Amino acid sequence: MVKVLVLTVGGSCDPLVNAIKQEKPNFVYFLCSTGPKGSVIVVNGPGKPCKEREVAKPSIASQANLSTDTYEVVEIDDPDDLGACYRACEIVSARIQNRFGDFGNIEIVANYTGGTKTMSAALVLYALDSGWPVKFNVGIRNNLVKVEGGDTPTPIGVEDVLWKRRLETANIMISSYYYAEAQEILESLLRNFPVAGERKRLTMKCKEICRGFNLWDHFKHEDALAVLERFAGDVLDQFLFLKRILGRAKPVTGYETVVDLMLNAERRAAQRRYDDAVARLYRAVEMLAQRRLQKEYGIETGDVDPEKIPQSVREKYKSDEDGKIRIGLRMAYTLLFDLGDEVGRLFMDEENRIIDALKKRNLSILAHGIIPVDEATYESVSRVLVDFLSRTLDLLQCPYDRRLQFPRTMDFCFREKSVNC
Repeated sequence: MVKVLVLTVGGSCDPLVNAIKQEKPNFVYFLCSTGPKGSVIVVNGPGKPCKEREVAKPSIASQANLSTDTYEVVEIDDPDDLGACYRACEIVSARIQNRFGDFGNIEIVANYTGGTKTMSAALVLYALDSGWPVKFNVGIRNNLVKVEGGDTPTPIGVEDVLWKRRLETANIMISSYYYAEAQEILESLLRNFPVAGERKRLTMKCKEICRGFNLWDHFKHEDALAVLERFAGDVLDQFLFLKRILGRAKPVTGYETVVDLMLNAERRAAQRRYDDAVARLYRAVEMLAQRRLQKEYGIETGDVDPEKIPQSVREKYKSDEDGKIRIGLRMAYTLLFDLGDEVGRLFMDEENRIIDALKKRNLSILAHGIIPVDEATYESVSRVLVDFLSRTLDLLQCPYDRRLQFPRTMDFCFREKSVNC
């Protein structure tokens, strides 16, 4: 029987060296991240690439006495992409079969101690899907950061761990607002594995709440409300805010959709989708002016009634060929200013900073340019736009409250609250 060990690799080497020494595999596959801060170097890099408690050590291969013909590295370009990490596991599986033949003569052990959360989640998912034993290095903890020495690869009972680890994997997805992926993980658990009794009830509940937040994340507010109202007590703050967005709970200011866009932008940034995040912030700034003009003056930016424009500045607003006056973001705030509106004044006070920020958005590939928005650009744009939006929303008594953001843990699955909403 050939024994193969599959390891996810992060910044800590000792647990992986311990796993190799204790498992004594015939062959090891290392799942590693690439790039300047990737984990490939700690596997077989020169010198002493491993750093443990400020002590430099040789590579994992050197410490575990692995010859070059007893291990292989499989690289992952994006260690936070669940699909990419899962595909890397598929590559490992194919290479094991090519190297050793029939799986019936191979014992494959998956140890997910190292690597990013997403890499670990992918390996656990693939191992459970493929029937591989799953292990995790367990030791005495002296802190909340990591196990420091004395760790042992410990088998995780599949029957018990299946439910817990699927929830853990879903929780990893939720921590970055990937509610659709969390929903799919839980649906797969219910479809393919024997989940019964209280576990089944909690899994179904959690799956439905994820479905509701995913619908909301795609601006399907009515559909989201229909799902989440069954679990209102478990996600009460978000549920009441959703009702306010739809005008079904007080207080309603009319600017709740602006806050909703800002929170959505925050979620896209957490997923490193900076182009999407900036696009949503742009829309939030635009929508705020549109809502203000509609609510206070009965003005539609797509067809401005010239009689509602102060006569002294009316010539500033030109009609299109069809005779309609249409105004964009900047002119909408200009009109608010000309109407003597406080929102227009706040915009004009910061006009240069805001327009500079919006220009960066215009260079985005999702706007008029071809340059992807990176994290630094997002941060600079967000600082300006969120500051303006927050101060303006405070004035309008509809504050940007981050406590209304979607949950980043699955605690809502285990609450048992009922409420009349």
